[in-house]
Order: sequence, then C-alpha cells, then structure tokens
Amino acid sequence: MAPDGTAYVAAFNDKVYAITPVGTLRWVRAFGLFGLNVASPAIGADGTVYVGSINGKLYALDDLTGESLWSFSAAGEISSPAVGADGTIYVGAVNGRLYALGRDGAQKWSFATGARVLSSPAIDAQGRIYFGSDDDRIYAVSSTGSQVFSLRTGGDVRSSPALTANGGLVVGSSDGKVYALGAP
Repeated sequence: MAPDGTAYVAAFNDKVYAITPVGTLRWVRAFGLFGLNVASPAIGADGTVYVGSINGKLYALDDLTGESLWSFSAAGEISSPAVGADGTIYVGAVNGRLYALGRDGAQKWSFATGARVLSSPAIDAQGRIYFGSDDDRIYAVSSTGSQVFSLRTGGDVRSSPALTANGGLVVGSSDGKVYALGAP
C-alpha cells in the first residue's frame, strides 16, 4: 500500500489495479500476457510500482497513471520484489538468481543460488538482503551482492523472511519447520 493509502493489486487476469483509499479505481493496467504473478507489487519511495510476471519480467509502473516506465527480463517467473532504502529493487527468479536493479531498471548485480528463488526478499537496516531458495537454503547477501551467510534447511524455502524488531530473522521451510535466527 502506498503512503497515500492507494492499494496496488496484481491479478491473474493480466491486470494491475490501483484502488484509492475510498475504494474507487484510479487505474487498471492490462498487460496482455499469459498471467501475472499473484506476487505482491512493491512501491518505491518515489511512488513507482514494481510488479513481477510469470513471463519473466519485472515491470515498473507510474503510480498515478499505470503507464509502464520500464521492464527487466529474467528467466521465468519472478518473485515479489522488495525496494531498499537507496531505491535498489531486489527480485528473485526461477533461474535461481536474486537480481539487484537500479531505479532505471539496469541490473547492478545478480547472486546465483542452486535452484529457484521465489521467496520475496527482506531487507534489514544495514542493507542486507534475506531470501530463500529451492536449494533448501536461507541466504543473506550484502547490498553489493556478496554472500553474508547461508543456512541449509530440510526443504525448499519459498516463504518470505520476516525481520524482527531486534534484528532477528524468521522464515519457514517446506520441511515443516520455522527457522528463527538471532540478530547477525
């Protein structure tokens, strides 16, 4: 949800909706694809709306009009994106990579895992990015793309990590366990 209360919703009907706080439709953006993700859009500090698609693209949309500003192509389905304090956009893809993109959509770096990355990234106050992969690992990566740590779980990690107030991390795995890690 945007600071002004506008909600942005991606739907399987190939459309993104902007709904005002009073429930009126601000805009609808039709893509004509074969289905947007049910992943949640992310909103940048400047209001730009970022939404992933199963066609392997991340789209940047103008928050007031819904017009496409740019798109970034990766291989296959894209996770829900996250936006860092500096405006960097982080998004995972089924090709096993986490991508860091500038506000203009240019790739800054990518980090390779051993399998699909469908977990939505979480970013802490120091700029570290946390996410899971189908290689059964939870990852922490620095804002420059260097691995800080990884932790093997007993199954795919597709859930989105949650940061706790004291700097800890909580994330679920398909092994049926929830992992709680202390502040790094």
